[in-house]
Amino acid sequence: MFPRLSPGDYVLSFRQFRWKKAKPGQMFVLSHPVYGEIVKTLASVDEEDSLWFCGENAESVSADNIGAITPTDDSPIYRVIYVIRPSLKWAQR
Repeated sequence: MFPRLSPGDYVLSFRQFRWKKAKPGQMFVLSHPVYGEIVKTLASVDEEDSLWFCGENAESVSADNIGAITPTDDSPIYRVIYVIRPSLKWAQR
């Protein structure tokens, strides 16, 4: 997710239940069966309420490789609401 996220950043997120309010450009944490837990940007919500995610880096996994995601109780999706960037001073402790 570079440049919006840097190595060592933490994200504060909450479980998203209402997909009608989700907007392209928002960041989400999802558990992907191939890539594991990843942070991606919502690209679009299609007519079947499937979510399409993309990365923001040229080397990122493409939306086609991620595929359409449909949130379930077994595989929830969390919207990132805050990014915590540790300061250098804090990180050296």
